[in-house]
Amino acid sequence: MAGKPGKGGRPRKPVEHMVATGQYRADRHGSLAAVPDVLPAGPDWQDDPVKDLIAAVMADGVDWLARTDEPMLGLLREGLELLERAKALGTVRDQIAAQQNVAGMLSALGFDPTARARLGLAKVSTVSKLEQMRRDAGK
Repeated sequence: MAGKPGKGGRPRKPVEHMVATGQYRADRHGSLAAVPDVLPAGPDWQDDPVKDLIAAVMADGVDWLARTDEPMLGLLREGLELLERAKALGTVRDQIAAQQNVAGMLSALGFDPTARARLGLAKVSTVSKLEQMRRDAGK
């Protein structure tokens, strides 16, 4: 059985995925104006990569992170430190394992398209035909 019982099938694809693959249709999914802007791919971390990334996570996730996320943020900091150590000393396998660990923690904190959709941050609310007719009549 795929997914949780009672969900009725596979989870929805994130809007970002549909746009990227060309499957997005405004008549089915609504206006793209309701989709939050996605930041460009990661900046070049110069000074202290661990500190800079944690600061970026705190700044970008301020809307949905809560005090209960503090343990995961602490684990993320340790994971980033392990990743830096693996880059300096470890094998490629160690680096990949550390990257996957960090990616999983970032996902748990809402920093990938699927997690944002699960949190309701990437939802597109469509306007019903009745609402659209009322708006058009009011113009």
